[in-house]
Amino acid sequence: MCALLSACVDPSTLTGFECDDAGVCRRPDGGTTREDGGQAGGGSADAGLCGPGTCTGCCDADGRCQNSSAAACGSAGAACAPCGAGDACVAGACQPLRDPGENCSKPTDCASGFCANGTCCDQACTGACETCTTQTGGACTPLPEATPRSACAPYTCTGTSGDCPTTCTSQAHCAAGFFCDGTCTPLKGNGATCAAGAQCLSGFCADGVCCNSACAGSCDRCDGAHAGTCGPAPSGDPGSPACGGAVVCNGTLADCPIPCASGCPSGTWCSGTWCAAKKANGVSCGAAGECSSNFCADGVCCDTACGGACDACSVAQGATVDGTCALVGAARVCRAATGVCDREERCNGTSAACPADLSADAGVTCHTTESSAWGACTSAPVCATTGQETRTRTEYRCNGDGVCNPMASNESRTCTRTTENLSCGATSYDNYSACAWPTTCATSGSRTRTRTEPVCQSGACGATTTTETDTAGCNRNTNGASCGTSQYGDWSTCSYASACATSGSRTRTRIDPVCQAGGCGTTSTTETDTTGCNRSTVGTTCESTQYGNWSTCAYSQVCSPNGSRTRTVSAWTCSTSGACVGSNTTETDISGCNRNPVGMLCRAADPSSCDFDEEYCVAGNSNCPTDVGGCVGAQRCCAFDGCTCSNCLCH
Repeated sequence: MCALLSACVDPSTLTGFECDDAGVCRRPDGGTTREDGGQAGGGSADAGLCGPGTCTGCCDADGRCQNSSAAACGSAGAACAPCGAGDACVAGACQPLRDPGENCSKPTDCASGFCANGTCCDQACTGACETCTTQTGGACTPLPEATPRSACAPYTCTGTSGDCPTTCTSQAHCAAGFFCDGTCTPLKGNGATCAAGAQCLSGFCADGVCCNSACAGSCDRCDGAHAGTCGPAPSGDPGSPACGGAVVCNGTLADCPIPCASGCPSGTWCSGTWCAAKKANGVSCGAAGECSSNFCADGVCCDTACGGACDACSVAQGATVDGTCALVGAARVCRAATGVCDREERCNGTSAACPADLSADAGVTCHTTESSAWGACTSAPVCATTGQETRTRTEYRCNGDGVCNPMASNESRTCTRTTENLSCGATSYDNYSACAWPTTCATSGSRTRTRTEPVCQSGACGATTTTETDTAGCNRNTNGASCGTSQYGDWSTCSYASACATSGSRTRTRIDPVCQAGGCGTTSTTETDTTGCNRSTVGTTCESTQYGNWSTCAYSQVCSPNGSRTRTVSAWTCSTSGACVGSNTTETDISGCNRNPVGMLCRAADPSSCDFDEEYCVAGNSNCPTDVGGCVGAQRCCAFDGCTCSNCLCH
């Protein structure tokens, strides 16, 4: 930010403008001012950005309008005043310049004046093979050996310089697809001559040529007629390494034709089913027992165990030749940093062991300094327009033992504030008025009260009054309350409990207007009356007359054509007591007993008296004709059944 406000023409009229680094008064949208104070270039300021007449606070370094006095940098006014020495305007607030290792967005955030990879750095750190991060403590450091960088292709970083290399001394210094031959050279195809698998696209160098497989058996070949494709050695070939004794290759097996089951002789090893001669140093291996040296390291038979973090036995891992253990370059990372307060360790080129684990020095920044937001601008009395605001600043530093410790401190500064209408006392309230209801049936209404608030007015404590309306306290249940005049229907006919009852009842419908769910509705009720239903029932038939069954017809003579029959008749009438009382009478009927007796048997035969004749009624005679049969004398006759009646006279 520019420190010379005089570079702006009449800055008092340029509220919302600031001086840029060239000393020109500008708006955040890029516009500048003419010498007469008018605007030139750019459009009007966007909402929220600094612009003429819009920023009453200060424009920060990013051109944002900071209207709050708590967020303004330096002094508020026509343009932002610069922060003091050692500070920078960040997000509208003067913040201390940041130490190496802290986050940054631009060089002016940092005490060093360098911001690289979002971290305050001790130097510009612009090389393709160097970096500056919180983990490096803000120190510009070469990237680890073999780090690929597109700007350096086909080379990779050496780990000792921040610049891209132009030659190589190790396979680690070449990008994928290249091998080191003084310069990084494209990998070779199968059949091309080679000295190590690292020179081949396949990764395998066998019998002096790049091969499609490891081709490490005693009786296989990848050179000569095979031209890069591994195949069996000719029959009779002694093997390479030689199978030993009188054993030679049989032309089909990749190993010596010695079955493992028979026991592999000295100098051989069992490769599955067949014995193979142990391998020379530099030949690919999977276990130490495959090698004549009894050492397998980095995938090849090696002259020593070669198990240190900083040595290698294959060209691919940094050795000079396959099979000979050698120290790797002095820039290889052998132990990565575990945190900001831990250092990475790199090989020193003189020892196979990784150097001792070291921590970052005490005091190294291990986290971005954090500042809380400025607290409220407070003062006494409450309505004062100037006061103090504080915040907490926390710095993070390594303690020398690998731990990142926070260190907090408080900062204070004088602040200005607007106190108009700020509360300066306890609010008081009058009593609520009675609830007012808009309708008879309304379930919610309102009430009011006066609220008096002590507030700051022109720097002193005054008061404002407000009428508050409340509805929460004016709720009621009006269901069932009358909201009109009842209406009545006509009385029904009187009804009585029995035919003899002297008093009864009648009903009518009453419709009542009543409140329902906050509105005026109606309910219907049935009214019952007994005073209008009195009567006399004496002598009134109260039940149906009941009739008994007719008796059998009775005749005065056996052959009479006319007779009679009877039945009981029960009649029910109301008594003076209101009870239903019954009385019985006998009813005689002759109409149902008329007959024609002519030809009707009126006297049966009696064989026991030698009377074998029957008599029947005849017309005009109510009596049965005279009996004309029977016995003479007192003898008893036998039945007329074909026997001879000898003691009686029969007619």
